[in-house]
Amino acid sequence: MLTQKEILNEVFTLPIAEQSEIVVKIQNNINEKFQDKTNDFNGIEANRELTVEERIAITKSLSGCLKPEGKYVPMTKEEDRELIEEYLLEKYS
Repeated sequence: MLTQKEILNEVFTLPIAEQSEIVVKIQNNINEKFQDKTNDFNGIEANRELTVEERIAITKSLSGCLKPEGKYVPMTKEEDRELIEEYLLEKYS
């Protein structure tokens, strides 16, 4: 069996017309699989509300993805107030 990389290399060697034909066939296959409105990746219906457990799982999987690099020191309340004060002075002056 060929790996994905080998398949792509084979496809890229084909003439553009044949590459286009392959793209259309793949797109048609994807459209057929998703016509029933289910997500084949995890079996969850696309049009239903997520359960609490599913939401918690998603939240836990995203935990730390936006963590800043290096040491992060949050602003103090005083720095917050100064920032808001500067904004309001600029806005209303």
